[in-house]
Amino acid sequence: MNKMKLETVEISINENSYNIEIGNNFLSEEILSDLIMKKEVLLVHEKKYTYFSS
Repeated sequence: MNKMKLETVEISINENSYNIEIGNNFLSEEILSDLIMKKEVLLVHEKKYTYFSS
């Protein structure tokens, strides 16, 4: 099993800021379902990493 890697990057645009989680092996079905229901998620999957924005 691959070890979990996670990094948070904060993007600030004018008065809005967004946290972007970059890593692998950190999304559970429960967390992803909750974010999708709240319409707070963008998920981009790449061979080595998953990019997650909420």
